[in-house]
Amino acid sequence: LHRPRLLEHLERGVAGSLTLVSAPAGSGKTTLLSAWARSVPADGSVAWVTLEANDESRTRFWSSFAQGLERCGVTVHLSAARSDTDELEDGPVDAMVSALMAHGEQQPAGSVVMVLDCEVELPAVVADDLDRLLHRSGGLLRLVIATRADPVLPLHRYRLAGTVVEVRMADLAFTLDEARELMRMGGVHVSEVALRAIVDRAHGWGAGLRFAVASLDRHVDQERAALDFCGDSGDVAE
Repeated sequence: LHRPRLLEHLERGVAGSLTLVSAPAGSGKTTLLSAWARSVPADGSVAWVTLEANDESRTRFWSSFAQGLERCGVTVHLSAARSDTDELEDGPVDAMVSALMAHGEQQPAGSVVMVLDCEVELPAVVADDLDRLLHRSGGLLRLVIATRADPVLPLHRYRLAGTVVEVRMADLAFTLDEARELMRMGGVHVSEVALRAIVDRAHGWGAGLRFAVASLDRHVDQERAALDFCGDSGDVAE
C-alpha cells in the first residue's frame, strides 16, 4: 500500500542525522522502510542491517554494521575494534569514522544511509557508540532506526538541535482512506460505517487491519462480519 505521507517523513528524516521509527510490533515499520528503500535511486547509498537476538553483543553488532557499510562501498577495518566488554572504548567508532571519511573523499556527493531494523532492543553500549559516531561522522552517515522501544540515545538533544525526525504509532496508524484502500486490495467491500468501526477497534494498527481483511474475506456477509469484528479471538488476539 503506497503511503506518500509517511515516505515524506522519511525523506525529511534522512536529510538529517537521525530518523527514529518507534512503534509496537505489527505497526508496519519494516514494511514502510522497505517501501522507502525501494523508492530511492539504486546508487548503493542505502545499507540495511537487521538486529536479531544473536546480534546483541557489541562485537556482533559492529561486525554486521561493517558488512552493511561495505555493501555501499565503504571499507571498514575492524582490527582495532575487537572488544565485547561494556567499556566504552572508541575502537568501533574510530574504525567507522575512518571508513566513512575515506569513502567521503572518494564519493563527495552523497552520504550513506544506514537502516537498523531492530527486532530486539538496541544495547545501551551500542546506542552510546552510535551517538558518538553520528556526531563524529560529519554528516557522512544518516541513521534510520526502526524499533519497538526507544533506544538509549539522548533524544532530547537531537530534538533541541532539530536533527531527528520521529515516526511513531500515531503516524503509522492507518487513516480511513488508507484502510479503505487496504480493504479494496484484499477484495473486501464494506460500508463507511463498518470500515470506521474496524479502524476504531484496531486503532489503525496495521497488523490488526490486515488480519481483519483476511477474516472478512472468508465471510459471505462481509458487512455483518465487519460490524461484529472485535479482535478478541484468533490471529488478532494472538
